[in-house]
Amino acid sequence: MSITLWKPEPNVLIHQALGKACEEASELANILARCLIQGLDQSEPVSGKSNRKALSDEIADLDAAVQWLRELTGEEYDEERADRKLNGFRQWQRMLEADMSAPSPAPNVMWPTEAICRLIHDHAGTKSPDEPLHHPAQKSWEEPTLVRWQQWEGLVEELHELVHAPAPQPRKRESPRLERLLAAAKAQIEKMTEAEIDAMLAAQRESWVRGMTTTCEHGVLDFEQCCDCRKTRPLSGDIT
Repeated sequence: MSITLWKPEPNVLIHQALGKACEEASELANILARCLIQGLDQSEPVSGKSNRKALSDEIADLDAAVQWLRELTGEEYDEERADRKLNGFRQWQRMLEADMSAPSPAPNVMWPTEAICRLIHDHAGTKSPDEPLHHPAQKSWEEPTLVRWQQWEGLVEELHELVHAPAPQPRKRESPRLERLLAAAKAQIEKMTEAEIDAMLAAQRESWVRGMTTTCEHGVLDFEQCCDCRKTRPLSGDIT
């Protein structure tokens, strides 16, 4: 770093005009910052003066200080440079407006684990997350430390990965019988009315819920946690 002898501007008028322009620029920077963090249409909490009016005042003050400084220094206003800068700002404005009007990208699909639980509660007519629909020892579906909840989270993560995985290449089916069955099923669905399709989906949902809320032959809601069904000793952390 080179150290040189710096001394203040010797011309008193120019010295003061430089200082005043600096002061007004700082005051404009302050109100610009307040508009950013508080909002252009808000007001100064103590004085009640609107930020929009304060911004207008400080812009006028800086314009006056710059004009005075230009008069003292004899510098001409560089209209060509100002026009180039203004045209650049307007081009940027058009880019921003085009970006804001563009459709937003589709949000990432998140599989709502809780929604699955709510579906079961709604079907059972309880509408309460604290009903023990899964296991008598489980107080709530929303307790993340329970084994079944952890299993649900794992399942949801797998489904989420499958949804976002690249589409697999179609495989050639080897079974003519399977081809005929699929074609017949598609043809049947195409003939169905919208009401019939809704009824079919509702029946499928009810069947799924029954499968998740029906006890096993030993009276346990989750056969995977039933020792008699598994014919093994309880694993560490299992609900017994």
